[in-house]
Amino acid sequence: MNLGYSKVFDKMAYGKDTFVSIVTDENGKTRHKRKIFINGEFCESKQDFWNKYVAEIDSESVKHFGKNLDAFNDAITAEGPGFPGDCIIEIIGTEKLEKVFGKDDFDFILDLLRNAEFVDLIVEKSEV
Repeated sequence: MNLGYSKVFDKMAYGKDTFVSIVTDENGKTRHKRKIFINGEFCESKQDFWNKYVAEIDSESVKHFGKNLDAFNDAITAEGPGFPGDCIIEIIGTEKLEKVFGKDDFDFILDLLRNAEFVDLIVEKSEV
């Protein structure tokens, strides 16, 4: 590998410090937009989901985040503890998450994220 440059290898392809999108807004301003990736296939409980969510956001914002639907509602609608900031959130393994939360509660989470102006939501499409 003596090519005059270095390579960096990491255990995970994506993490809160490495997976950032560079976007240009309608005013031509370029900014970094963090991507939060949650794989529901590895969530056996609601706590697993919340732990994956908080692992991807600012540690200061996590300190007072309640890791429940009410706290998440406050974070998204009122920029309370757990606020993710300007970001892209990608969620896969949605069938499992629907089982963990129940359909109504999981739909509530998705609706909050879809309606948030600061979130670009990507949800795994179910095969029909």
